[in-house]
Amino acid sequence: MLVLPVAIDSGEEWIVLHAEQLEIERVKSIDPLRPIAHVRANAVEVGDDALLSNLSMAAAHALISTLLSAEAIGVARWATDAASQYAKIREQFGRPIGQFQAVKHKCAEMIADTERATAAVWDAARAIDEARESNWDTASSAVEFAAAVAGTLAPAAAQRCTQDCIQVHGGIGFTWEHDTNVYYRRALILAASFGRRTDYPQRVVDTATSTGMRQLNIDLDPETEKLRAEIRAEVAALKAMPREERKAAIAEGGWVLPYLPKPWGRAPARSSRSSSSRSSPSTGSSARRSGSRRGSSRRSWHSAPRSKSSGSFRQRSAAK
Repeated sequence: MLVLPVAIDSGEEWIVLHAEQLEIERVKSIDPLRPIAHVRANAVEVGDDALLSNLSMAAAHALISTLLSAEAIGVARWATDAASQYAKIREQFGRPIGQFQAVKHKCAEMIADTERATAAVWDAARAIDEARESNWDTASSAVEFAAAVAGTLAPAAAQRCTQDCIQVHGGIGFTWEHDTNVYYRRALILAASFGRRTDYPQRVVDTATSTGMRQLNIDLDPETEKLRAEIRAEVAALKAMPREERKAAIAEGGWVLPYLPKPWGRAPARSSRSSSSRSSPSTGSSARRSGSRRGSSRRSWHSAPRSKSSGSFRQRSAAK
């Protein structure tokens, strides 16, 4: 069975048809595991039972975008995990390649892209659930905005992460025997399913400027709400001060770098005496051990050429 849009006098509707009612011409796909085809309907009679009257065009686009985006972040997640795991075990120049800065930064960018896209897809799914509980008409703009954000981030993250996964794997990543090409092909066909690369970012802008962005509320625990009320009161007091006094109060109150412990910031001071006393002996001993190894290696490296050169010089002198 296929769910397809059809054009009618009043616009477009979504219907459900059996494959036997359609002309399906399979075409070559870049992803062998995801076949694609041209579908044509010629003189097909559609009954009322095949009409999805409760599915609007906006809701259909949101559902399709969210489902494809969810698959895309699954691809990105696999590529990120595979690259990071391989970077831990593949060694070059006597150490895992994950210790090299270029590989480390690439893996960090992959996880950042994946997590950002994952959050967007979760929000799109949540917006759809909220719209189903209420009226689709009143929540259509929020759903369109959330789905457009997910469609902007997820396929791009899947494509970038699979490309970087191949780069991290090196030569083995380019072979047919490895799974990287399978996920890269899936990322390409998912990106093609979303249409032109600029469509969804433009949809985000159009929705945000016409009907507004999606409103998000964060539920905080009671202790955090109490802290926010205290901060509001202190900020209001700072705002009421004269300019010069306000600068001094901001600095003395730790508002410049509030995440630092007191007295430099506003975070609670943590006692690190016990932890530092425990860690200092091991740190010192490891430094002494590493220093002794470095010193011995330098002495052995310098002594060998000197003895060899002096010996060869004596041999040449004796020969003369």
